[in-house]
Amino acid sequence: MKLRYLLAGTLLACVVSCGGGSGAGSEPTAAPRPLGPLRELSLLAGSVNVGSCHRGALDGTGAAAAFGTPGPMAIDSSGVLDVLEIDGLIVRRVTPEGVVTTVSQGLGGPPVEEGGGIRFFSALPVIAIGPDGSRYRAAIRDIRFPPGYNPQPSGWVIFRIPPGNQAAVLFADPLRQAQPLTSGTQITAMALDSQGRLLVADTQACSVRRVEKDGRVTPVFAALVPPPAESCYGINALAIDSNDELAYALSDGSIRRRNAAGIERIVSGLVTGTGVSLTFDAAGRLIVSDRSGKRLLAVLADGSFITLAASAGGAERPELLSAPSGVVADRAGTIFVADAGNCTVNRIDPSGRMTTLAGLAPQNGYRDGLRDQARIGSGFRIAADASGTVFVADPQNRVIRRITAAGLVSTWAGTPDPSAYDGDFRVPQESDIFSVPSALAISSDGGLTVADLPLSRRVNSNGVVTRTSSGPVGPAQIGLPNEFLLASAPNGELYSAQGMYSGSGRGPGPSTFSVWRWPATGLPIKVFDQSSAAVLRQGDLLYHVPKGLAVASNGDIYFTLGHAVFRSNASGTVLKVAGSLEGNVFNGDHRDGSSDIARFNFPSGLALDRASEGVLYVADTVNHVIRKITATGEVSTVVGRPKQAATELGAAPGGLNAPREVWVVPGGLLISTAAALLVAKD
Repeated sequence: MKLRYLLAGTLLACVVSCGGGSGAGSEPTAAPRPLGPLRELSLLAGSVNVGSCHRGALDGTGAAAAFGTPGPMAIDSSGVLDVLEIDGLIVRRVTPEGVVTTVSQGLGGPPVEEGGGIRFFSALPVIAIGPDGSRYRAAIRDIRFPPGYNPQPSGWVIFRIPPGNQAAVLFADPLRQAQPLTSGTQITAMALDSQGRLLVADTQACSVRRVEKDGRVTPVFAALVPPPAESCYGINALAIDSNDELAYALSDGSIRRRNAAGIERIVSGLVTGTGVSLTFDAAGRLIVSDRSGKRLLAVLADGSFITLAASAGGAERPELLSAPSGVVADRAGTIFVADAGNCTVNRIDPSGRMTTLAGLAPQNGYRDGLRDQARIGSGFRIAADASGTVFVADPQNRVIRRITAAGLVSTWAGTPDPSAYDGDFRVPQESDIFSVPSALAISSDGGLTVADLPLSRRVNSNGVVTRTSSGPVGPAQIGLPNEFLLASAPNGELYSAQGMYSGSGRGPGPSTFSVWRWPATGLPIKVFDQSSAAVLRQGDLLYHVPKGLAVASNGDIYFTLGHAVFRSNASGTVLKVAGSLEGNVFNGDHRDGSSDIARFNFPSGLALDRASEGVLYVADTVNHVIRKITATGEVSTVVGRPKQAATELGAAPGGLNAPREVWVVPGGLLISTAAALLVAKD
């Protein structure tokens, strides 16, 4: 770990020689006067709509409805959609008017009592609707039995829900029919042919199976790898047109078409990634939803294909499509696509125009413009100068943005690349301008230093970019930190915090971090790390890394860690300022008052009001508020409503949704949220 920090330090060694400056999580030059009580919250740039992905599953109409992670879809003859939410396997029903209701909590079938045991069923993420309105859902058998009972092999089953929302009945079980048929435990798609028979993509068996109207399962074909290889392709998606031509996507990325006579052809030149959905529209075009490619395609009769929608929508439509996860079409030629990234269900009319049918998309994206017309990529970091001009490290779009005090957003350095929308974290090439700009600092001459790990770059006052560190150095060689922060001291020296954590989706895990000082000349100096004070750990372990960093005029270093704010003084002693690491590692609380009783919930950025000695502002992220800590340690909530995740502009305290950074600017506070920059004025 020490070697990792040393190498990470080396990449910024010449950063300091190029000039330090304010950075993400620190604050600009002193405000002309101490901030008074905050009176109003307004939008500087971006969108206050962080989208339904943050709101869970809510029934409602249009933008008032919310999805978790919409995925596979099916449509009935009246145009009503069934949308399967991948997280939780909930079925949501969407009318043509955009009214959303929850119709099923989980897809598993009822238990079946058998000799020697009880058979249960767990859900699979596939659904289909028959021409008579019957709804089909897939599941896996899970046999529980007493000692001595010999279970049958596991495999998939199909449940049928008759029209009228009646109770689900077991419809097909290939392992238990008169002539058993071996099946896998993963179905990736279902579709119905012109006779109302169900076709199933049994991906583990590399086969398509037909379920007859009486529930009997028969084989159709297997997707075999040509000799001499002795293997087969998994079938990831399928669709059937009105002539019973079958289209299916294979695990090698190819898409094939098979007519009713069994003659096949490959769709030339089209290779997909993971997460593919297929359907035929009313014009007979094969519609391909490619989640990893973030695009929606139409394959024409001659085999060529066109793009209907994609992630890089351009300046006019920056938030077109994020992660298409399901697609169906109705008889009138309208295409419906579920977007798991934006948590919306979208409608594309026959003219090609796409609108949102239900849900509310996060308004991240890429668009320059004034105030609410601008869009910024997710995960951005900011730095502000003394005049209130803001610079943004925009890693999703791989550019540096500039925002004036009037809210005009422009691209200051770099060129947005469509690959910026593809989650491409490859080692940067020499021809790239930015890879993943993750932190930045403003120098005294108005230029920027950008941490574009594993490199660093210099952007001068005219927006010209140069590389300032030697390289290339790959991520595997230096062990890139999970969190990298930059902050500047009033004397111009640069400070960084580098954290590595081993947490998972369930919460933080044992972690390490270090804070470094970068003098104008000489080698970087490690100021302290997680082993410097027991107050930083719970027992023998640290479970968090710093999320915010600021340096006072006397050299004291302030940082957030877990559910608390800490300070390291000039002698290297680390003291707790407010909050607590005791109790629940994963969940904090909200409580104002003296430093010993105040509580936070994963605070992130923090900033010092240099005109009021010892006054600190903290972005208390999971509590959705900004907190103020006085020089005597009193903690109060100054912006937002505790534990209420909603942006509300206007009179203070207003409302916030997961504030990440806070800066003191002339006349107020600059606050960053998921998709916008807000200003709280005094």
